[in-house]
Amino acid sequence: MFEREIQLSSFASLAAAAGGSPPRTPGSGRGGKAIARRLAENGATQKMIKSVGGWSNDREVAIYTAGADQAELARTALTALAEWEAQTLGRSPPS
Repeated sequence: MFEREIQLSSFASLAAAAGGSPPRTPGSGRGGKAIARRLAENGATQKMIKSVGGWSNDREVAIYTAGADQAELARTALTALAEWEAQTLGRSPPS
């Protein structure tokens, strides 16, 4: 989970150090969509993702956060099911 907001200038510095560059326009072919997806999957807020990718409204970013939210909900549901099976049916939860 992100503990502080990522500043665009520090993102640019990290990207340059890694041999790349931040996307210049929202959703551009320069990796903006992949970066947004990875940020969302790792707990970044919509505000954080907007600042990194240059998007101006939440609807554009919601595409990426909705997918990450759905994946997290699925993991939580399957974990709860495994715990229920372990308690109720005596099965060992998967490791």
